Amino acid sequence: MTNFSTESDFPTDIDAIRARLAAIDPAHYGTTRNFLDGAVTQLSPYLTHGVLTLPDVRDAAYAKAGKRASYKLVFELAWREYFQRVWWEKGEGIFTDIKREQEAVRERAAIPAAILDATTGIEAIDNSIQSLYETGYVHNHARMWTAMLAANMAQIHWKPLASWYYYYLLDGDIASNTLSWQWVAGTFSSKKYVANQDNLNKFDPDHRQHGTFLDVTYEELTLLSVPRVLQETRPVELPCTLPASDKLTIAPGSDVLLYSPWNLNPTWRAEETATRVLVLEPSHFKRFPISPKRMTFVLALAKNIPGLKIFVGEVSTLPGLEGAAEVRSRAYPATGHWPGDKDAPVWLFPQWPDSKAVPGSFMSFWKSAERWL
Repeated sequence: MTNFSTESDFPTDIDAIRARLAAIDPAHYGTTRNFLDGAVTQLSPYLTHGVLTLPDVRDAAYAKAGKRASYKLVFELAWREYFQRVWWEKGEGIFTDIKREQEAVRERAAIPAAILDATTGIEAIDNSIQSLYETGYVHNHARMWTAMLAANMAQIHWKPLASWYYYYLLDGDIASNTLSWQWVAGTFSSKKYVANQDNLNKFDPDHRQHGTFLDVTYEELTLLSVPRVLQETRPVELPCTLPASDKLTIAPGSDVLLYSPWNLNPTWRAEETATRVLVLEPSHFKRFPISPKRMTFVLALAKNIPGLKIFVGEVSTLPGLEGAAEVRSRAYPATGHWPGDKDAPVWLFPQWPDSKAVPGSFMSFWKSAERWL
């Protein structure tokens, strides 16, 4: 059996999580977030797993610094909502090239060995990949650098890259990860994202380099062939081991609250008397595998919910569920097949009409939604 114990820079106790929320500095975030040593919140793992909601972070920012100073932070929070809404609208469509096919693809399954081994020679990127493996967290700017190197310079299709990255991230959100890789690859944006060495040196001053294959102008960068160090590729294996189920009994006529790894909020219907079950479906994790470190993190967050039992299996096989008086869960695209009633997602912009299509770009979404701030 896999050992799920691991060290993490991210606390899992709810009091420590709330303390981290209270410690955010929205004004400093707004001016430094693009720098690898900037004042980022590191709240994304808790947002992904539903321990905190987008309104929780917005309200904490407003209380700390006011609306004006919190503008940039809320703007970035809206990206997460935008990606979620795109997933809700497009469904399976987000797992294929959305706006256009990715250009100049030489490989659709394997990944450059130098990227997997963090030996590209680009220190800022190699260090970020090591951080991915060791901590499960990478600064957003460094994620973009890795993505552009792998998808655009190494000419690898974004899909296997997104799966590899998602596997290790503690904050791996299916919609945000998938659509961010598509955005960088130019399949969900107006053009491919690229960055040269000057850009890396500016935002990661601890790893300034010169003379690398990225140390060229942007015009020269777009004309480069695949660097030799990125030419060798290999398939990547992403094994996922699930924990054992707890012993649990659903009494006939009782109410049942079904939790998912994306709704581990201790306050959700906390005052109700119900059987609480965290459902881990093998079919989902076969399609979207996660690392042992990530599984450890999920199980530790689940401990904040009193009485929560773990069930490993397809939800349709949960014993006693058919005899429950009421079954309820939080709506999420990956759990649309779950039985019972579903509470609505907790949106930053709940005013967005269900009948209104999600725009094809984030800025169009933002311009429509920011009036509700």
